[in-house]
Amino acid sequence: MHTTAGSMIRPFLFVFAALLAIQGQAQRYFFENKGVQDGLPASKVYAALQSSYGIVWIGTEAGLASYDGNVILNHGTDEGVARSGARSLLLDRDGRLFAGHLDGGITMLQGNHFQAYSVAGGMGSAITAMLQDQDGAIWLITAGDGALRLDPLPDAGGEVGATRYGTDKGVKEKLLGAVITTAEGLCVVEDGGGIKRYDKGADAFTEVLIPGVSGVFRLTSVFVDSRGALWVGTVGGGAFRRDPQNAIKRYDIPTGMPSDVVFCFGEDSDGQVWIGTLDAGVAVVTDKGLRTYNKDNGLHDNFIRSINTDREGNLLIG
Repeated sequence: MHTTAGSMIRPFLFVFAALLAIQGQAQRYFFENKGVQDGLPASKVYAALQSSYGIVWIGTEAGLASYDGNVILNHGTDEGVARSGARSLLLDRDGRLFAGHLDGGITMLQGNHFQAYSVAGGMGSAITAMLQDQDGAIWLITAGDGALRLDPLPDAGGEVGATRYGTDKGVKEKLLGAVITTAEGLCVVEDGGGIKRYDKGADAFTEVLIPGVSGVFRLTSVFVDSRGALWVGTVGGGAFRRDPQNAIKRYDIPTGMPSDVVFCFGEDSDGQVWIGTLDAGVAVVTDKGLRTYNKDNGLHDNFIRSINTDREGNLLIG
């Protein structure tokens, strides 16, 4: 299934449906919004990234879409895409695009061909994140089935085996997100819990303690910037940054944040970290402090679900 809508890509910040792409010049940002009226299948955008071919892929509540700078295409089951909304996206080291779906299905795009997969033994939870670890293995982080490490995918689609990690392996079943760090490797965020890292030697998850954060605030997200700092989003506590020397810095309303409920993070081509909030837009961490963007000065909506950067330096904000 294809639907189209046009608009040329320029060096801008685009907001698709609420997906926004930004490029800044001398700290001036230009916003261009893309939404359902432009061809997106839904206004709720979970994720966006750019493939090695320059196509921007967009995961929405209603499915998978792509944007080549001119038209938005919606991709459905008739092309081989798994059913339901695309909750998370991954571009692996071989350039293959993966989508994790709301009902636990998986889509892989290799070249121009889609393949749909399901986890052997059944798995119906939303895939909140997909990552590739240092060994090349693909992990599914889910909202009800814990973490799963996939076996090699069969060429023809269908069922794929997986090793499952849940409470018996030290991690909760409901996970909100994950990140790969240099220091800890694979780290996941538990719903109502803390951060757990995968210990390869023990083949289990162990707790990552962050002073002033762990056991104090409910966590929402994790992110690693280009300098190796670990960022943690919270409900009610704002954002916390742990640098490689383990020094902690907090960003909250008293220090200039527009909200203390942080949902996601991203980094622009200048190395500035963008903090997405639940209800007040984004805050940019600059050398001169925090700068906020919201519906009053360019954003489509104040609820920010994802932030990514394309090869041209545009920020993609969902």
